[in-house]
Amino acid sequence: MRPVLRPKKPMLNSLLQIKPDTCCYLTLSSHKHTLSNITNSTQKMAGNFKILYFAATTIYTGKDSESLSAPMKLGEMYELLEQKYPGIKGVIQGSMCTVNLDYVEDHELVIEAGDEVAIIPPVSAG
Repeated sequence: MRPVLRPKKPMLNSLLQIKPDTCCYLTLSSHKHTLSNITNSTQKMAGNFKILYFAATTIYTGKDSESLSAPMKLGEMYELLEQKYPGIKGVIQGSMCTVNLDYVEDHELVIEAGDEVAIIPPVSAG
């Protein structure tokens, strides 16, 4: 019987050094794993929020994420994205949107500094 080789890796918690007041989660983008921390970050101090792009929205933007100025209504964010990336509106209309991991549909919702927004287009498996 051949011996099983196991890589020697430190434990994930010791690598991340997670603080008790920090919420961490892993997200899978179209081509890489990203680690996001929701904390009182420099984004909040700078008056920005982070927007994450997935699937087809990464094609329009050429990015996985970017920061936008806060506060801003969800509907205003969609209009701004259409101005910056013509044609993205068609993808956004069929997409789900989350703010701080909660699904939202209200275009009057105000996105605040430090918030994290994700636009998640529909995907299919074949």
